[in-house]
Amino acid sequence: MELFKREHASILAYSLVYAFSSAGETLSIKALNYNPVPVTLPVYTAFLSNQLWIFMIPFYLFMKKDSCDKYIGQYVGMGILIFLISLLRSIGANILPGSLFSLLISTSILFTMMLRWFWLKKRITRWHIAAGFCCVLSALCICIDTTGGTLEPSFAQGLVASIAAAFVVAVAGAWQEKLQSTWENVNLRVVEMTIAASIIASVLLGLVGMGVKEFGQWSPTLVSATQTRASLILVVGCSITLPILKLLVRNTKYSIIQVSSSFFFEFVQVSSALLGSVSNILLFSEPWALGYIGAIVFLALAFAFYIVGNIKVKKGTVALEPKLVEVSNPIQLRVEQEGIRVTVSVWK
Repeated sequence: MELFKREHASILAYSLVYAFSSAGETLSIKALNYNPVPVTLPVYTAFLSNQLWIFMIPFYLFMKKDSCDKYIGQYVGMGILIFLISLLRSIGANILPGSLFSLLISTSILFTMMLRWFWLKKRITRWHIAAGFCCVLSALCICIDTTGGTLEPSFAQGLVASIAAAFVVAVAGAWQEKLQSTWENVNLRVVEMTIAASIIASVLLGLVGMGVKEFGQWSPTLVSATQTRASLILVVGCSITLPILKLLVRNTKYSIIQVSSSFFFEFVQVSSALLGSVSNILLFSEPWALGYIGAIVFLALAFAFYIVGNIKVKKGTVALEPKLVEVSNPIQLRVEQEGIRVTVSVWK
């Protein structure tokens, strides 16, 4: 019982840190956008966020290490996914209102649900499906209200980038869950992957910045945006805060997936999306409409359906695949399910 309480306390702590850090990351980007001289540089904000590896190096130096050669491919693959997520998220966040962007990202729950079913072979109930669709409907309520039924080209670009980011987030989360189940030294692997993926993403973002010639806009934009003391504090503060917040976001995400699942993480992200959406409305006077009430109702339903679905899964009989059951003589039964192996021996 004590272990059960500690596990749930850690999940709650990770979830709260993730929710506030993720919402804070979006708020930092929008604060730059709403500066008297707007700083709207997608590659700049994405690149800064991925400098979190600098803060991870001291932790890594004091960790007991082992060979990581067989994990290099995993680190490179995750680095490419992190690059795509960072770039797409930054494009969406710099174009769309923060309240809309935050909730659009929460649509990743639908993609995660499908990936867990088709790829990870996890059990999904109709309650989980209903919860996923409620999250999507929640985002749609905000989307329709914010756009007013019309889509300008830049707005459409932001919508596509945000939904694409949600899909890649789901892929990264599902793959992370699959990888962590095979790791022996999880903490070391997480730190190594965080550092390697961030560096790889930074290099790729640098190439994109040169390709689209955004680097040339950094100096004149930042100089113009920091002419007053208040603006200087805002730009410098947000620029320093972005990698720190991303450090918290990425590490708590890995921790939540480790102690729970990628599907539960998506519901934490939904909570963060709602927090970020409301915060953008209150801090930056972004438009509020009836769609937000509908969004909150659908989110509440999503949580309720998710809880019911988990109860159903725990109470239901787990169907084991034939390959997971081995019988030998003397009578010995080995049962393996979702990475947990139990061996029972019976002697006549």
